[in-house]
Amino acid sequence: MYEIEPKSMVFSGGKRCRFAGDIAEIVVFDEALVVRLVDEPMTVLRNVFGVNYQGSILWQIPRPVSFTLLRPYVSVTMNCGRINALSWDGHVLTLHPGSGIILYENYCTDESGFHARRSAQPRRWL
Repeated sequence: MYEIEPKSMVFSGGKRCRFAGDIAEIVVFDEALVVRLVDEPMTVLRNVFGVNYQGSILWQIPRPVSFTLLRPYVSVTMNCGRINALSWDGHVLTLHPGSGIILYENYCTDESGFHARRSAQPRRWL
């Protein structure tokens, strides 16, 4: 199947999928493996990838929605066949694991769960 090294994955047949940082966690789906690279020290801001079982990168997560621009994602979890990627300040993207398409954008107010993110009100100038 595959073997995990600090900065790469080696698949059957010898194909190697290399990353710019160390692998922190992998979430397994039927259609893809979702890989998160370590967030400290920061090496890659867009640190979540979808990888197929042949060792090719299918997608890379978009830049985190964050109050500070230089903060990568700190966690990925499975959620009803989808992947939740949590940024350091509580923003959560729910993505399709095979395509990387963003399905929802949420935020986490506490450990009890996620809440739909409200759209910003239009600015009014006086």
